[in-house]
Amino acid sequence: MTISVVQSKLATGANSVTFTSNTTAGNALFVVYCGDKGNQTNGIVTTISGVTIGGAADNFVSQVDFHDTVGTHSGAIAAVWMDTNCTGGQTAIAVSGSNIVTATGYTMAWEVSGMGSAPTLDQHTGIDSFAGAATWTSGTTGTTTAGAEFCIGATAHGPNINAETIADTTPGNPWTDSASFTSTAPGLMAICGSRITSSTTTLVYSGTSSASDFYEALVCSFAPGGTFGGSGIPAGPSQANPGSAWRNQFGRAWGA
Repeated sequence: MTISVVQSKLATGANSVTFTSNTTAGNALFVVYCGDKGNQTNGIVTTISGVTIGGAADNFVSQVDFHDTVGTHSGAIAAVWMDTNCTGGQTAIAVSGSNIVTATGYTMAWEVSGMGSAPTLDQHTGIDSFAGAATWTSGTTGTTTAGAEFCIGATAHGPNINAETIADTTPGNPWTDSASFTSTAPGLMAICGSRITSSTTTLVYSGTSSASDFYEALVCSFAPGGTFGGSGIPAGPSQANPGSAWRNQFGRAWGA
């Protein structure tokens, strides 16, 4: 099956997001969360503990997470969660965790078809930068396993943001970016993007900001897997060796 984005939605200044249309059962959901705790000196670390759809955990599992591990640099987090074989008829997605600040929440969600019942994280990499730079990068992954994969890039900057701007300048511009977001109280600057590959490749998500920042950045890809459409019943016996069940049911008609 062809991988396709069914719908996507971004919410800023929020730890939740609501799709425009109900989800279709069996699709995959992907959620990016970026945020900043707003304090660079107290050593508090921001973590995400769960994502829900329609108030239930469904099959959401953390996939990639880069955050200020000591709580004294960016104070930020950039994380990706995936819900495989999702429940249908729901729209509301919510993120929960420790030391998250609603005003800095950047929550992006995609519903993607064609991923099968059991897609898996393939390639991923990221950076927890505390050097302070006006350019940012996730680093480069290894080569993807499948030709067609769903890919996500994201970055979160903080905490000393003052009406700055941020841009994705990845060479070749292969990403479809969501709107960037700047929250000045407390500080966060974030942007994320997605792409669907058509052949095996390496991945990088990179860009610029208008001032030198500490940041978190990541890039990752997801390969389709499991069953695709229908009932998921495995293929039956071959005509060359139909098996006893087939012979009992149809053999008389075919003279077997």
